[in-house]
Order: sequence, then structure tokens, then C-alpha cells
Amino acid sequence: MARPKTYTDPVTKSLRVTFTRSQAQARSRGEQWLISWEDYYHIWTQDGSVLRKGRGQEDLCLARINPTLSWTIDNVCLEQRSKHLARLYTGVPKTKKVALDPVPV
Repeated sequence: MARPKTYTDPVTKSLRVTFTRSQAQARSRGEQWLISWEDYYHIWTQDGSVLRKGRGQEDLCLARINPTLSWTIDNVCLEQRSKHLARLYTGVPKTKKVALDPVPV
């Protein structure tokens, strides 16, 4: 039996944990998850967005552009949590990716 991978970089370790958790949560909700670890890592690290990742209202979260479709690289974007939650509660669909607010993927 092979030893599990360990990550010495705290950013990579944190992202790996959130990737696994996000994937498991999507599956438990019956949503299809088609984002690979490499794509997930690239989404968060391409422009330093990982530094703005968190649970605060101004922090970034990974959100689906169209909530009725699967979690795919073409259907996700990084969005401020406050805007994401407001959109979820009002039911307003997102129609396009907007540069930096939210951060395009």
C-alpha cells in the first residue's frame, strides 16, 4: 500500500483539503463534479486569488455561473461571497463572467 501524498507547502495543502471537501459536498448534493485537482489549483493560484480565499463576506469563493449545470471548468468563477450569497437568495442567474469582480476562471 502506497503512502499518501503529503504537501509541505501550506497553500497547496489548504487547497487540496478544500478541493476534496468541495468535491465531496457536491457529490452529497447530487451535483456532478468534473473539475480536476490541477484545474482547481490553477483557478485559485493563477493571479494570487488564493490570498483572498476565505469565509468573510469580501473573500472569494468558487461559484457556478449556472447553478443548474455541473461543476466544470467552463461553469465556475471566483466570486465575492457576499455577492454569491445575495445571488443565491434572490435567485438571479449570472449571465457572464466579469473581470476581477468576480475573478474569471
